[in-house]
Amino acid sequence: VYKSGGRQHDRESTSARGQTLAEPADCQMVAEEIVFGVVGPTLLQLWRAQCAADQKRLESGAAAIVRDGARAFGLAPGALSNDEASWRSWSAVCAESLPSCRLRAVVDLCDAVAADVRTNLKRDTSAEDLLPCMSYSAARAVVVGIAPDLLASLRYAQSHLRHCGARSKAGYCLVTAQVAVQVVADQSSNAAPEPVPRHAGDALADEHGSRCPIS
Repeated sequence: VYKSGGRQHDRESTSARGQTLAEPADCQMVAEEIVFGVVGPTLLQLWRAQCAADQKRLESGAAAIVRDGARAFGLAPGALSNDEASWRSWSAVCAESLPSCRLRAVVDLCDAVAADVRTNLKRDTSAEDLLPCMSYSAARAVVVGIAPDLLASLRYAQSHLRHCGARSKAGYCLVTAQVAVQVVADQSSNAAPEPVPRHAGDALADEHGSRCPIS
């Protein structure tokens, strides 16, 4: 009877400890809601302004990639089939209100792309497969218009990374997404040229190297 009671006591203690351990996470979420409920819109507005030029490059590169399809990365055509779930996952990265939620959306995005690659290529996902497919999915999302202000959104998600650690799965997924987006932006040189009016402010910004750090 004593042993049985002891085991029951242990289970109750374990349950109590679990509740205690959950409290900091709950407090952290509440604190995040309070802080970013106030400063979040201002930060996003600031980062949109800082990333405006690179966002244009990203949109230009995305158009070039979607135009060229699998040829943009030398992929087999089958690698990009049935990828609607993955490219639509970028919308959550740009829509969630809190940095932690956007970071979780990035993790979900990586999982969705990896699942698509496994289904389409019928093999385990490698970095060589994942990165170009993620870049293509980002390009489609940007062209369709479901991932506005993507660069600012990734910076917003990155602001929560210190709570997870750079070597966590979230850190790996965020870096993968950032590199994939950089690859898209780098394709802007392959886009059809468009006449863009320039102003004195544009030249001044170029002279001082004003660019948004994507990572």
